[in-house]
Amino acid sequence: MDLCSISSEDGDKAVFFNGVLIAYYNAATDEPNVLSFVESVADNLSNASGANIKKAKIDKAPDFVHWEQSKQVENILWPNKTAKPPISDLFSPIELNSQP
Repeated sequence: MDLCSISSEDGDKAVFFNGVLIAYYNAATDEPNVLSFVESVADNLSNASGANIKKAKIDKAPDFVHWEQSKQVENILWPNKTAKPPISDLFSPIELNSQP
């Protein structure tokens, strides 16, 4: 399971679990206690799942709109996106050996 906390140079922060945005903090509009909440979400997910928190920092690109739509974030969450998984990851052994 992947747990990732991404901070930006402008003070924003987002937490992703298995590629899904779980919580985020907007430094320009949110109260400071929201940042504590977002950080505690990451800590609690780490404790519950046993996953280590991967941390990254970005300087938002000019075309940045939202965490879920960012190419920068996508590259952090799925760095080997172009690599195809082995066929054994796509099918179970039964499916590979089954006859029609």
